[in-house]
Amino acid sequence: MQTVNLQSALGLLTIGDDVQVSVGGSTVEGEIKKLEYGMYVVVGNNDLNPEFVSSCKTETIKMQG
Repeated sequence: MQTVNLQSALGLLTIGDDVQVSVGGSTVEGEIKKLEYGMYVVVGNNDLNPEFVSSCKTETIKMQG
């Protein structure tokens, strides 16, 4: 497994990526639906339960698949 710093990992994210993100002591899992400066949106199955995640609050990112 390759380890990169968080800023580099955020730069690798693309719409459609499956991720598991630790933020503020909780975990968000799903697909990246939208990427904007300072924020991204992760959705569950069938685009349900959108989670709006602040890039500056992100602790870890695991890219699935």
